[in-house]
Amino acid sequence: MASAAPPRPPMAWAYPADVQEAARTRLYVLPHPRTGVPTYYAVQDTGAYELLVVRPEQRAGRSWMLASGQAKRPGHMVREGVLHVLSPMDPALLLLGLLAPQWGERRFCPRDDLAEAAAEHHATQRAAMAAEHAALAPPELVWPDIATVLALPAMQAPLERLCATQPEPSAADGLVYRLDEAKVFALLHRKVDSVLRAAPEVIDAQSQRHVPMHATETERAAAQRRVATDLVAAYVPLGIDEAWRKTF
Repeated sequence: MASAAPPRPPMAWAYPADVQEAARTRLYVLPHPRTGVPTYYAVQDTGAYELLVVRPEQRAGRSWMLASGQAKRPGHMVREGVLHVLSPMDPALLLLGLLAPQWGERRFCPRDDLAEAAAEHHATQRAAMAAEHAALAPPELVWPDIATVLALPAMQAPLERLCATQPEPSAADGLVYRLDEAKVFALLHRKVDSVLRAAPEVIDAQSQRHVPMHATETERAAAQRRVATDLVAAYVPLGIDEAWRKTF
């Protein structure tokens, strides 16, 4: 009889409380909204979360000591010092990356057609990226997690935040969709305003590099907005980002 596989080593995770309360959190592999690189995401009713992996420098190795959630169970030692962080993000930005191939399309499409077109486009892009790296095995020209995520009930509200809709009785959810430029740009402007409100000290510190010492308040405010815009744009597909910046 074959011996049982050894248990997987413990991992250090950091995540918001609403994720912690979930019995199971599935991770989906989806294209990053900006780069298209396959990235792990969790999608729940409470929002979307990007998996970030923080690794210490090799010359400064670290370990994590993890306490068990139950008093009578022993803790664990994570020798590599790698920390996995589920970082909250707006599911609308994740969705915008998936639907970016439909940017400029004037036709309204059912939700499943959007999913099919998105999966085909991003799978082709992933295959092209793999072809540039000979060490990577070429992936199949399918990307099932895209259709799975687009079908989640949690994505309905973000979809309507980005798209114009029309009733269509033959569609599974009774609607057809089209990315709406005005809705998308308004969402991105709100994101910039939110960043400016949420982290004024960080934005101000980063903007100091872009203004002269005796800059006016107007110049400082403009520099701060540019920094916040760049932070938001890190999660916006390139073509949509370029079109958005032409509006201001």
